[in-house]
Amino acid sequence: MYTSLRLRIQPLLRRYNIFGRFGIKKAVVYRCDGTSFHGGLCDRFKGIVVSYAFAKATKRPFKILYNFPFQLTDFLEPRQTDW
Repeated sequence: MYTSLRLRIQPLLRRYNIFGRFGIKKAVVYRCDGTSFHGGLCDRFKGIVVSYAFAKATKRPFKILYNFPFQLTDFLEPRQTDW
């Protein structure tokens, strides 16, 4: 699954530099903090899944900042990976 996704986003991988200064990998951060319109709850979860797939395809670390309108940890808890 990830190989086909990687082939589809290959132009993006070439366009964006994966490494920042000093050779440290840039992380993919999904941010839902109320500073802009984020859509409904289902749209937010879809955005998290798509961001995670992009991070896996580009082999980058993945982080979630979700604190609006509630803390995500109030309803969900990590199973294997602590985001």
